[in-house]
Parts: sequence; C-alpha cells; structure tokens
Amino acid sequence: MRSLHRSRARWLLLIVPVAGFGLNGPRQQHQNLPSAPEPYDIPEAYEVYSVVLSKFANAANGRVKRLVIRDTTSAPQALGPIEKCVGCAAFLKERADEIREFEQGNRSPKLLQSKFHLKLPYDLVPQSKVDDLFRKVGPRDPWENFYAAFPAADGYVEVAAVGFNRNKTRAVVYAANHCGRLCGGGNYSFWEKGLRIYGYILELWPFTGEWGPSYPETNCIWVS
Repeated sequence: MRSLHRSRARWLLLIVPVAGFGLNGPRQQHQNLPSAPEPYDIPEAYEVYSVVLSKFANAANGRVKRLVIRDTTSAPQALGPIEKCVGCAAFLKERADEIREFEQGNRSPKLLQSKFHLKLPYDLVPQSKVDDLFRKVGPRDPWENFYAAFPAADGYVEVAAVGFNRNKTRAVVYAANHCGRLCGGGNYSFWEKGLRIYGYILELWPFTGEWGPSYPETNCIWVS
C-alpha cells in the first residue's frame, strides 16, 4: 500500500548596550550550531545491517529493486526503551552490554558509509532530500513525489547505530521502513554471531554471513 508533519523600559536603551552590540559596535554572536555527524566506521555494524536489510528485501517478494537508506543513523522514535518491550528479565540481563552501548551510541546521529554488503544496489540519501520531496506543493500524494524520484524503491529505510557486547559477538539494532501513509514498520532485533539455532520464533530465510537472529519474548515493533 503506498498511500503514506520576548521589553525593557525605553529609557534603559539610552544607557545599556543593546543585546548583540558592545559600546564599540556590533558584537559577534556565538551560536551553538549542531556539528556534522561523525562517520560510522564499525565493520561489524555493517555486517549486521547487511543481514537485516537483506531480510527486508527478501520479505518484499521482489518489489524492491534498489534500497534507499537514510544516510545518518536515527534513534528509535516510535518505540520506547528496549527494557519496556522485552518481556524476559533473564534475556535483558544477558544482553545488558549491547543494550547499554545501543543507548549510548544513539545519543547523536552518525554518518553511514557505503560499506553495506548487499546484493541489491542502494543509495545513501540525506533525510533533507526526502523531506524536500514531501514539501512539494501539488495535487499528488507526497509519496508520489518520492516514488517518482526513486521508482525502484519500496520506500526508504532508516537504521540506528548498533549496540554490541565487548567482543562484538552479540548485537542489538533498530531498523524501520517507511513506504507510505499507512505503510511501514520498524523493530528492535537481536543478533548473535555464529548462531544457527532459532529461539522463540521459527522462520525460514537464507542466512547472510555469520550473524543469526536471537529472539527474546518481545513486543518491540511498530506497524502502520
């Protein structure tokens, strides 16, 4: 479905310099401008991303010919903290290191690099470019503007920085797909390197690389 928002008394001005001006003329204002995101260069993170995005592409049943990926990491907005949606206390304790790193690593956005290992071609696109497509005025659904610009895509994907344990053999990540007014979804997922045995959820899909899913009992998902 693709049918996807400050006066002071006047006399004081005679004796007190106006804000922004010194007695000798204008005073430069120093604003705290946001700094550019730092590059995200953790190789294992791209291994995890590649597994997650390959799974998304496989689930799309051939609709996706090219992936559009937001070029900066994004902290989950539609989901609460991981601890609130994972129902297994033992699992949370076991995964405390990667959950802590996930929370710390997503306090600020990071710039993704072209290091994904995917069979499909992909584009890293600034969110500002996507936003511009939705600001266009006209009779069409704004999503039509998006698909006119990216006809081979099935919406766009955003990911968070990955949280790892100390030796980077376990991971937690957030990924979401936005594809229309009432089309999209996102979730936290847990991964373990070398894992070949399924947990609570059984599913069939081809593994990519050495990472396999590790499922707790969870409601860490949103769908529109």
